[in-house]
Amino acid sequence: MDKRLKAILPFLDGFTTLYDVGSDHALLPIAALKETTITKAYAIDNKKGPLNQAQKNIEKTPFSNRIEVILSDGLDALKSDVDVVVIAGLGGGTIKTIMQAYQAHYVKRFILSPNTNAHHVRALVNEKNLKITQECYLEQKGVFYPIIILEPGEATLSSDALYLSTFLIEQKDETYHKALLKEKEHLEATLAKIPTKDQQSDLCKQKQRLRRALHAWSED
Repeated sequence: MDKRLKAILPFLDGFTTLYDVGSDHALLPIAALKETTITKAYAIDNKKGPLNQAQKNIEKTPFSNRIEVILSDGLDALKSDVDVVVIAGLGGGTIKTIMQAYQAHYVKRFILSPNTNAHHVRALVNEKNLKITQECYLEQKGVFYPIIILEPGEATLSSDALYLSTFLIEQKDETYHKALLKEKEHLEATLAKIPTKDQQSDLCKQKQRLRRALHAWSED
């Protein structure tokens, strides 16, 4: 199991039924039943190959009757007994599209970890009756990944807060600091290759946001 899946496990404690979107080889459901309060899980994937391997992995454990493998897209097969949903390893725009289909109100927690474009995931706060309750960043092989926890509630995020984690800025989280520095370096390199100011506009706005966020680490 990779570092990101291990980091997700603690956020499952206190819940009983997991719905894992893009479960691949069912590594997260298996670990969840071993190490957390989860007692039942649905392993969801839209490809038969990974699900066949998932079934084989499950059959090697004592959990064959507690993990159900389902060929499906996103939340299409969501069950009413599910109280926690995980969607990890997809782009932020894809995760947002999946989440926009959610209409039920029985899920108590969504654990979302996009590969890119985390602002699309945070934007769900302004579109659904959900709020961000926790957030963390982790580094794996030089790449930074957010884990964003959404739960039922009402909140509104500013444009800055969509692109930046106010939680982690306030905490001066060191991993997030490294992620912002890397993003700033990438933005500066990209801007240097863009010839006109009109084309640079959106990236310049993001660069200014990053500067304001990074200022928090130099205030002491």
